[in-house]
Amino acid sequence: MSAESGAARTAAAETFWKCPTGFAFETNGNAAHCKKPGYVDHKPLGKCPVGLYVYADRIGTKDMCAATNPVTGEIGVERGCVSTDLVLGYTKRIVAGTDYCGKAIPAQFQPPTVAVSLTV
Repeated sequence: MSAESGAARTAAAETFWKCPTGFAFETNGNAAHCKKPGYVDHKPLGKCPVGLYVYADRIGTKDMCAATNPVTGEIGVERGCVSTDLVLGYTKRIVAGTDYCGKAIPAQFQPPTVAVSLTV
């Protein structure tokens, strides 16, 4: 019977760091960081005025509000972002299909901040 068998063993804990939710752990050489990729936030275009209807890609590639008037013929108004969206930095994005108001959100970087303790 060894001398250790009756003695209590002590456990050593070592702390490591990981990324918060939504961030990916990345390394480059000896450096490590957490990265949340950039993206474009989408909001719908403003509503059409009363009497006009949404026409996607009606004129060129721009989404329009349009209607046929018996007296004047076709009426069209370009759809745009709501003024509050413009204040917040959104701009109209013309794409195939339904246009939208978009704002580029840049990538975020931060050091690993969530402690993980491992007992050995």
